[in-house]
Parts: sequence; C-alpha cells; structure tokens
Amino acid sequence: MTLSSEQFETHLVLDGRKQPLTATLFGRAVAATPAVGGRQLMPIHRISHVTVHGQVTLDAALLVACASSGRPVGVADADGRLRALVVPMGVRRTPLADALDRLGRRRDWAERLDDWRRSRLSWIARGIIDDPAGAARAGWAGAETLIVAAAGAGTRERAMRLAHLARTHSMLVAARVLGDGGCPTRWMTGAADHRHDLVPVFGQIALWRLARLSVRSRGAERLRHALARDLARSARPDRALEEAATLVDPPLRRALVGEIGHLHSWLVDITGPLADWHFPEDRGGR
Repeated sequence: MTLSSEQFETHLVLDGRKQPLTATLFGRAVAATPAVGGRQLMPIHRISHVTVHGQVTLDAALLVACASSGRPVGVADADGRLRALVVPMGVRRTPLADALDRLGRRRDWAERLDDWRRSRLSWIARGIIDDPAGAARAGWAGAETLIVAAAGAGTRERAMRLAHLARTHSMLVAARVLGDGGCPTRWMTGAADHRHDLVPVFGQIALWRLARLSVRSRGAERLRHALARDLARSARPDRALEEAATLVDPPLRRALVGEIGHLHSWLVDITGPLADWHFPEDRGGR
C-alpha cells in the first residue's frame, strides 16, 4: 500500500505486484494486509481515490464503503492502463444534473458537448503547444507526450508506462471531482450509446491540465525534478507519479472544479429558460 502525503486527502495505491494483497473494510478504514508483513490502515475520509495494481483481493464491503463516501476506485493492468472504474451511485438532484438532463433532450447534445470539450482543451493548451486549437486532435497522446518529455522518462517502456499511469490518474481525479460537483451517475458510467459518460471527457481535460502543470505552472520545475529524480532512483514510473502526487493533486483538483463551473455555466447558456427564446414574428406592426 502506497500513500501520498497530500495535506487534505490521500491517493491510496493498493499495490499487489510484488506480493498478493488483501484489502478489507475495518470500521471506517481500509485495511491492507500483504501476504507477508503487517496490516496497514487508512481512514476512508482521508482518501481522495483508490488505484489498484496487481494481485489485490478487494472486499465487497470496502467497495460499497468507498462508493458511499464518494471515493472512486480504479483497477489498472500491469502497464498502468485503467481497466475498471467503480464510481459512486449518487441519487441527489443537483443544478448540474438538471442542466445535463436538459442538454440530453437536445438532438445535437453530443455534438455541442464535443464542441465545448474542444474549446476547453484549446484554452488549456495555450502557451504550451504551438497550435492550441490542435489539442483536441492530439487528444490523450498529445498531453501524454508533454508529460513524458517533462519527466525525462528515458526508455520507451518507461515512457509508455508513465503515460498510461498519468491517464489513469487523471481519470480517477476526474471521477472524484465530477461526483463532488453533482454529476449524476448516469452521466459517469457510459450508457448503452457509450456517449453519456463525462469521465473520459474530464479525464482528457485533467490530463491536459496535468501537462500544463508539468510545463508552465509555478511548481513545474519542482514537479519535473520530482518525476526525474524518482524515475532515476527507482526506475518505477508508477512510484515516480505517486511521489509527485503531493505536487499534482491539489492544483489539479482545483482546476477541475473550475472546469465543472465552466461546464455548468455553458449548460445554462444553451439550455436555460432563455436559450431557445427568439423574437416574435412581425405581424405587420401595431
């Protein structure tokens, strides 16, 4: 079990790659017990999200407790790619949920949402790539390339693993912030049409935000040094990303909260009471 030392909440990594690990619920805490070694406890209220690697046995009660507390759980494969995501099943009505429902009643909702995604990526990419409008075309790979270059990952294998882990991390942070922001579950789980899922949308925005943090933020130099140092020391990109989480997560989550605010404002603009208002037809004067 790896814990980042983030001040307000912790990214919990349950790592069963070196030896099997069992994770159960102990009161209101996660209890991680390796095949050899002592049990470690982490209160759920101190966890932001959970990433699972390798041979980890998860207790169903633990998954329920994490979901009930709004903590997403992601399962990654050996290469660091996200393979499964457990998100909270929220039922509360929120202004964001209402606005999304109004959006969903439009025939062109998917196209309009994609227009919004492209505009946000273009804005985020200003100053870090020559063609900000091309950020949407570059997609995930464009942001991953920037992050890998900032970290100096070295070999192709390590670079690919760091890119996968950065994407996984971004998706989990996106799921947590969306849940906190009032996004309903039906817009976070990928419906039958595979389009009603804001987690990949915000995951991509989060990844570009992470790339921007690694290139242009006030702490960019510290972040690059942390990634490079940990890669050189341990040759484990996952460990490097975990160590850098104390620099990454707080500003990344704040940025995504702002992005939810942008989304909500945009939704109100195009779906609110005045969105479809038009001047009455001229009936020939008074």
